[in-house]
Amino acid sequence: MTESIAFRLPQNVVCSLRPMSIILVRDFPLKSIRLHTLWEPAFKILSSGQFIPLSKLQIHCPLINPEKIEIFFYDLVRKGFLEQKGNSTLTDYPFISIIIPVRNRPDEIKACLESLLLLDYPADKLEIMVVDDASDDHTPGIVKQFDVHLISLKTNQKAPYCRNLAAGKAKGDFLAFIDSDCTADTKWLSHLIEAFLDPRVGAVGGRIDGFFKTGRLDRYEEVNSSLIIGTHIKRSSDTNKFFYVPSCNLLVKKDLFLALGGFNPELLVGEDVDLCWRIQNAGSAVEFRPNGTVFHRHRNKLTSFCKRRFDYGTSEPLLQKLHPDRKKQFYFPAGGLLFWCLIFLSFSISPDLIFFCPAVILADSLVKYIKTA
Repeated sequence: MTESIAFRLPQNVVCSLRPMSIILVRDFPLKSIRLHTLWEPAFKILSSGQFIPLSKLQIHCPLINPEKIEIFFYDLVRKGFLEQKGNSTLTDYPFISIIIPVRNRPDEIKACLESLLLLDYPADKLEIMVVDDASDDHTPGIVKQFDVHLISLKTNQKAPYCRNLAAGKAKGDFLAFIDSDCTADTKWLSHLIEAFLDPRVGAVGGRIDGFFKTGRLDRYEEVNSSLIIGTHIKRSSDTNKFFYVPSCNLLVKKDLFLALGGFNPELLVGEDVDLCWRIQNAGSAVEFRPNGTVFHRHRNKLTSFCKRRFDYGTSEPLLQKLHPDRKKQFYFPAGGLLFWCLIFLSFSISPDLIFFCPAVILADSLVKYIKTA
C-alpha cells in the first residue's frame, strides 16, 4: 500500500527508553504500557513530538512485519498512547457490496444514492444493492433512475430481513450497511475499510453525524444522540461486553456475517447490537472509527423523537433474553439517590423542605472531601 499516515506521541504521554524495555506513561487518565526493545528505534524518533510518517517508522523497525507495525501503532492510538494524522490508502481495494433497505422514502433514498455516487472508492470495486420493502409510493421509480441492483419485495418484511436477503446475493467480500435516511461522506468507505488490515477485526463502524442542523432537537442529537459512539478509535474487549456500532454505518466481513446468520429478523430494533455481540462471541473484534462518517436524518419532531427513543428501550428485554451473559446493572450514586429521596419526602411532608435538599447534598459532599483530603 501507499500511505500518507503519520504518528506522534501526545503531549500527555512520556516515553522512557530503558535497557530492557520501553515504558509509555499517560498522565490522564493515568495509564502505562511496557513495550519490547524491538520498538526502540521507532520510539527514539517519536520522542521528538513530531508526526513521523509510517513509512519512516517501518524503515527503523526492519525486523518487524510492516503490516504488523501499522496494526500495532493503531492499537496504541486506540489506547491513547499515540496520535494519528492522515489515513492509509490501499493499492489493492477489496470489493464491497453496499446494502440499503428502504420503504416509502423517495426523497431520502435519492439523496442517499446521490451521495454514494461521489464516494472516493474505485467504482469497479463497488456494488450498490437496494431492497425495496414493499413501498406503496414512487420510491422504486426513484431507485430505478440509478445504476444499482434493485430487489423488490411484495410484502413488508422490515429492515433486518431486507439486509439479510441482499447479503445472500452480494458479490463483495465486505458488506457495507447504510440506511435510506442517511447520506455518506465521500471518504466513508476508504476510511473504514482499512480497519480490516487487522485480521482480528470482523466489523467496523464510523461516526453518525446529524443531517439537520437548525432545530433544538437537531443540536441535541448532534452531541447526545444514542447513535454517537465517541470521538476516538474504540474496539470491543472482554471488559466492555456491551460495545456495538449502529447498522446505519456498519461494514462487516461477508463470510463472517453469513456464518452467523446475519441480522436477527425477529428484532425490529436492537438487531445491530445483537449482531455485534454475536461477532464478539465468535472471536472477532468490533471497531469504531470516527472518521468514516454518514449523515443521518434524525427524527427532529418531538413526537417522533420520543417514539423512537421508546422503541430503542423496548429492545432491552429482548437483548437480555438473547444474551443472558450480558446483563446490565444500574448503579445509583449515593448522593443522587439521597437527593431524590429528600425531594419526594419534602413534597409528602411540606414543600418548604425542598429548599433544604441542596444544603444536605452539599454537606454530604463536604464530609466526603474532608475524609479524602
